[in-house]
Amino acid sequence: AWNDTLSSTAGDYAARCIWAHNPAVLNTLGENLFITTGLLNISRSMAAWFDEYTDYVYANQSCKKICGHYTQMVWAKSNRVGCASHFCKTVQGSTYNNSMIVVCNYFPPGNVMRVQPYEAGEPCSKCPEEMTECIENACREDTYSGGGSGSGEAPSIVYTTAFEENTTGDDATPTTPSSETEETTTDNDD
Repeated sequence: AWNDTLSSTAGDYAARCIWAHNPAVLNTLGENLFITTGLLNISRSMAAWFDEYTDYVYANQSCKKICGHYTQMVWAKSNRVGCASHFCKTVQGSTYNNSMIVVCNYFPPGNVMRVQPYEAGEPCSKCPEEMTECIENACREDTYSGGGSGSGEAPSIVYTTAFEENTTGDDATPTTPSSETEETTTDNDD
């Protein structure tokens, strides 16, 4: 379900024009990032993340390339999302100028190591009690109740980022996993 609080958090961070994950939400929210120097098409940026499904192997929870955007998007327990975009003349941590940054925050966070993103089966068959509606095969509620991940443990979360450059000024094309896509994990001892 869409959540204004998560959208506000995403917007506040996007406005900082930093090409790195928000340390303030680490282990509290899931986060996907996207950047383009072309015209921003939100549907296409979301489709680029989702299209990583072709690299995800459900049976053994592995990725042929990068698939963390996809797994966060479909993470069954992540039932709230809020996104925002911001135009940045310069972007700290990037060589891109005049770019649009998209930040999406998810709650509870997904991409927990060694856990399947969802259980194969009938859509909405395992919705939590507070999710009383099934809309477009997704559990739905109208309000955000906050709280933690519900597991009592700090999850190991994989944060993902994607970027593309479009110097022609044409509509941005979807990002595909490549060497230009980076993935970092919170398990690193950075």
